[in-house]
Amino acid sequence: MTQFDWPPRPLPSLDAAIRDVRSQKAAFRRNAAIALGRAPADRAREAREALIALVEDPDRSVRIEAVYAATSLGATEHADAIAALLSIDDPDLRIAALEFASATGQKTWTERILAMGERDDETTVRCMALEALAELSPSALVKAMEAVARDDAAPVPLARTALSLMRSHMRDSDPDLAIARLGDPRPGVSLEAAATLAHLGDGRAVERLFQEAVSPASAEDRTLAMQGLCRVPDAAVRNHAARRLTSLIATREEKAYWAAILAAAGDAAALDTLTQWVKGTDPLRAALAMQAAGLCSVEPLVEALEAMAMGSGDGPVTESIEALGLMRTGKAALALERIADAVPDRAGHARAALEEVLGWMRS
Repeated sequence: MTQFDWPPRPLPSLDAAIRDVRSQKAAFRRNAAIALGRAPADRAREAREALIALVEDPDRSVRIEAVYAATSLGATEHADAIAALLSIDDPDLRIAALEFASATGQKTWTERILAMGERDDETTVRCMALEALAELSPSALVKAMEAVARDDAAPVPLARTALSLMRSHMRDSDPDLAIARLGDPRPGVSLEAAATLAHLGDGRAVERLFQEAVSPASAEDRTLAMQGLCRVPDAAVRNHAARRLTSLIATREEKAYWAAILAAAGDAAALDTLTQWVKGTDPLRAALAMQAAGLCSVEPLVEALEAMAMGSGDGPVTESIEALGLMRTGKAALALERIADAVPDRAGHARAALEEVLGWMRS
């Protein structure tokens, strides 16, 4: 695990960060990497050049931040040095390198990443490898995710990642693999399979999701089920949503999803409720409402989310961008294009979120 100073040091100015890349102290070099990754557009070239020393820094925590900075800046000139991290004995560095590959389109790395998705020792790395393949090579992704779906011993997070990625690649995938996973004894896997099949209108899958949403074995199962139901145009689901939205015992997570289901179906009152939560002062409820709005493609909220992403509306920028990416609709795609044109070099996590969701829309 990366070690951090506490309390955290304030980030240096860009000029100070450029000087600090040669500091004897790892903490100074690490903060320099973070500051370089947030460089404004008119100084991005200087920042990319300064990262050269940090991408190969002897301290792992510095290298991790340097790779994420290179990702934010689109510093493809560091690709060779970062590619070497794919085979290093450090899962955090491998994941950082995979995120760089995904964000900057390193298609020549596809075979290495496919091998990582198939054989890496760390489940989290294998999951990230599949997500990177979704951006780099749909054909390689299909090969990898179908192999995972056939593997009864695949770790739950990996199986879920493969099944969820199938939803955006169903034309090239074998739906029988998801059907087979409906009977998987591990709830997380079977519910992910049901969510995938529900997108195809499979009645059995919808019924399974509905049962878990109404009478879940766990809170996590309810969340999975409701996420799957968000895009299922089923009258029984909508009727239940209307009852649960006003229930005194329903959790706020439940209510966010139920409100989004109804809002997506044209319910004005539910849309008003969801809008209030999105724009409200409760950050947890706002994040839940945005996620639910994205999953259910609540298009009337596109303008509000776009305003937040542009920084002209109240609300978290990153979550609003991610919600627009989840919608996968033409209106949301146009909003993301306008955001990209208006803030093409937005630094930090918001920029990374924008690059990621644009990748989703292209896949």
